[in-house]
Amino acid sequence: MAEDSAAERIRSGATWEQFCDTLKGAGSIITGSSSPDDPFDRAEGFRYLTRILRAALETLVENADPLRPVFHRPVHETAKMGADNPDIRYEIATVSGEREYVIRGHRNTVHYLGLGTFAGNYGAGGRMGKTGYVEGADLAVAADGRFEIAVSRERKPGNWLELAPDSTFVIVRQMFLDRAAEQPAELTIECVGGATARLRSRPRPSTAGSPPWRTWCSAVPRSSRAGPTASASTPTSPALRPQHPRAPQAATPTSPTTTRTGSSRPTRRW
Repeated sequence: MAEDSAAERIRSGATWEQFCDTLKGAGSIITGSSSPDDPFDRAEGFRYLTRILRAALETLVENADPLRPVFHRPVHETAKMGADNPDIRYEIATVSGEREYVIRGHRNTVHYLGLGTFAGNYGAGGRMGKTGYVEGADLAVAADGRFEIAVSRERKPGNWLELAPDSTFVIVRQMFLDRAAEQPAELTIECVGGATARLRSRPRPSTAGSPPWRTWCSAVPRSSRAGPTASASTPTSPALRPQHPRAPQAATPTSPTTTRTGSSRPTRRW
């Protein structure tokens, strides 16, 4: 869509009307003849739709700029959807395969930490999958618990997380064995370089020919009971698939200021 056309749709209110019509259409799935019609299930269905809407707005509007990425939590205690793991803290940041980034953090005591780059977007078609992954057990971590990870298409010395040309997100999983005793890793991400040409990443909702929020609204389940534990198409992506943690072992010093944690995998239990 041409920029002037997109601007005119915003000025005229057409983009907003399209958004409202799409949301109304998603709600009609909940009131359809094949959906449960008792008040409780209907209420849970609309509640589930609001969760998808909240996650979409946070991801595709408020935190959609790959030049100024921010880790945020689209799925959490009051925005449960799909098959997310209740023992995992999920965080996501928008990136572009045409840029380079650095992730800075403090490891703290969470049992498992994993960071991955992913391509595609829910319901948008085309390729969707993992383009790079690094586990906390494999990171070089300073004696004070701090670390940095280079995120780029070309390999960098030290901790490195691979980007692909079509990467769109960095997704973090932190798995707890004891939430009361463990402290999550603290993470920030910064765009530090890359292509000077105009980004070819996913367009913002206001300029997209087929707005990203439309595909999120279409994720409302058509044939199962909606509710806190209902299953939808979203979590079947590798982006939200739980990872099996590595059991922590004693740190093995590799230099006066750097440690690398050892690991072994537990028996699969699910």
